[in-house]
Amino acid sequence: RAWGASNRNRGCICRRGDGSLRRSLLLVDSKFRNMIKLSPARLDILTATTRGDTLPRSEVLMEGKPTGKFVEGLVLEAAFRTKAGQLLVLTTYDVPFEELLKIQLLSEKLELLDSALLGAAYNTGSLKYLGVEQPDTVRFRFIGDADWTIEVFAERLFRLPWLGDPKYVSRPLGFSKLFGVQAHSKL
Repeated sequence: RAWGASNRNRGCICRRGDGSLRRSLLLVDSKFRNMIKLSPARLDILTATTRGDTLPRSEVLMEGKPTGKFVEGLVLEAAFRTKAGQLLVLTTYDVPFEELLKIQLLSEKLELLDSALLGAAYNTGSLKYLGVEQPDTVRFRFIGDADWTIEVFAERLFRLPWLGDPKYVSRPLGFSKLFGVQAHSKL
């Protein structure tokens, strides 16, 4: 899983649920103007945990120190700080042939503000970074040979549950969102 051919990419080590370690790549790109990448020294995840039937969670580490805050997912794929100071965290669950991408927007205090899940049963996802576009927008490839974008909004926007999100995107029940996920080619 490479974010690109740049030799400026740096890896971080993340712990799987079984205790083994796995290398994950974080994005380093000179194109960032409004959204800033976070290096492995600034943000990482560790100590995967599960609770019954819930999806695995990992503790957030800031500058190598445990925070007591958790995000869903086992592998930190990328993390970005928005111009408003929020953290956009992309994680996966390390499930071969049925990978899911968890998109989580966290406050500066690492509290969950919004989330979405990208993926579906029997669909293989492989994350490939394509670039940063307009302010607070990231473009990548994941499933369906589609280019996907995540745009972080300056304020909450109204949404209707079960309407408005593209195929493969699911969100918790709610009437607002702080980021939008869009597909830009045929699925």
